[in-house]
Amino acid sequence: MFVRSLRERLLVTIAAALSPILVFAGFSAIQDARNGVNDRRNDLVLLASDAIGRMEQSLATTEILQEAFAPEFTPENCAEVAARVNPLLPYVGNVGRFDVNGDYLCTSLSNPEGLSTRNTWLQQLKDGAEVVRTEAFFGKLSETWVFAVIRRLTDEQGEFDGGILFSVRVRDLLNTAAFVEPAAGVEVALADDTGKLFGSSRFAGIDPGLVSQARQKPAFMVVESRDGVRYDVVVSLLGADGVYAVLSRVSPGPLSEFTLRPVSAVGLPLLIFVSALVVAWLAVDRFVLQWLRPLRQLAMVYGEGHYEHDVDASFQRAPQEIASFARTFGRMAARIRERDTALIDAIEKRDAAVKEIHHRIKNNLQIVTSFVSLQSRAVKDTEAREVLAAVRHRIDALSIVHQTLYHYESLETVQMGAFFDALLEHLGEALGMDELGVELDWDIEDIEINADDAIPMALFVLEAVTNSIKYAFDEDGGELRVELRRQDGNVELAVIDDGCGEGGSNNSQVSGSGLGTKLMNAFAKQVRGTVAVTAPEEGGYRVVLTLPYRLRSDE
Repeated sequence: MFVRSLRERLLVTIAAALSPILVFAGFSAIQDARNGVNDRRNDLVLLASDAIGRMEQSLATTEILQEAFAPEFTPENCAEVAARVNPLLPYVGNVGRFDVNGDYLCTSLSNPEGLSTRNTWLQQLKDGAEVVRTEAFFGKLSETWVFAVIRRLTDEQGEFDGGILFSVRVRDLLNTAAFVEPAAGVEVALADDTGKLFGSSRFAGIDPGLVSQARQKPAFMVVESRDGVRYDVVVSLLGADGVYAVLSRVSPGPLSEFTLRPVSAVGLPLLIFVSALVVAWLAVDRFVLQWLRPLRQLAMVYGEGHYEHDVDASFQRAPQEIASFARTFGRMAARIRERDTALIDAIEKRDAAVKEIHHRIKNNLQIVTSFVSLQSRAVKDTEAREVLAAVRHRIDALSIVHQTLYHYESLETVQMGAFFDALLEHLGEALGMDELGVELDWDIEDIEINADDAIPMALFVLEAVTNSIKYAFDEDGGELRVELRRQDGNVELAVIDDGCGEGGSNNSQVSGSGLGTKLMNAFAKQVRGTVAVTAPEEGGYRVVLTLPYRLRSDE
């Protein structure tokens, strides 16, 4: 069960008492923030409506003048008509007359820019549309974005007879909406259905979803530009479908009216709320927690075994209740000290007894070794003497183990470096490796291992080394190496020789039919390990015992 501290309970109580004020202030701040966003949106929408009105007026004027000049068009006088139109419509570039197939009959420009969407607008005119506005495209000659306003013409019988075209430069058209002072930072651009922008220095395009929303009503969104600046953006439909006005202005910063207004609405209640919590925090610290800290330190001192600390000197000025608790704490520590002293004495006696047991076992094993040696001298049969010699080696290994454990202060673990140094030096002498021409070498990582694992490991090495001496080498001798490594949470103990390798008696050793191999497998099982035996192609023999690394026998 989770129990809150005194300080937390008091803070929660005060917070609960003041929370209605803070909640009300939060709702007010949220409403102010929403109103701020709506104000920003409405401001841009009004500007967009004004800009759209100006551009629509310009385009309406264009269509009216097209209708007015339509009777004057002939297949040869486009330049003359353009000369009369340009002073009235400065944003108009090319003026052209085309036939029923959409091919120019005349243009005011010598190299007019073609319309990539001829099939679309031409079909609309053939279907009866009086005026068509094309999609915008980039004019390579004018080096600006343009679109065309095209009017349908009919012959005397009322049949489709081509049309007249005014190309409109987007940038010049946008200048007709330049109603805002430069300091206001409002940019006006045009967009198509796909979100492609024309006449904008801030964005390459906008979200098509925002454009889709603008078909119903002006859409507002905060957009980040290519240079990382955040802008308020309003998209509004410009006349017919397919063309949209896009107005953008830098979003207000953190010190603007739109952000300071909700902050001020919640700031004062929040200040009162925080002040009350701070006062409660300091009061609890001064009147209560100031004395709980020494109590905690006293517990840590007692936990480290220093029971002689004077309680009365530390809590003279403490409240009566806390001082009484501290004195009770001190009496408890005195009783623990008495009990610890008794336990330490008992442990020391136990350790001394265990060491004496190891010492006596070692002495008894040495006596047994002497008996075996005496008996071996009396035996004439060579095979029997070899069996007795093997028994003596195994008993010697056990004696070394108990001798090593006797010299260690810790009875639970063994330092493997010194342990194997003593064991392998004895084996080298006992097995007569110098006389056999065998060089024994070892590389032991000095790690600490549980004593219950050290004994089977020592006996495993004894059997592996003995097997190598018996089976691996001929009269020329060789090299024998023992390695111990800790790797990836395991311990690897390897015995390696460069003896005869494949073939001969070495194969029988690998097959596991001998007593030594059976004993090695038994020792491996005792330490929850596995044995891997290999005979490399280049010769030799390698047996590896892999076991989990443990410091305690219960792991």
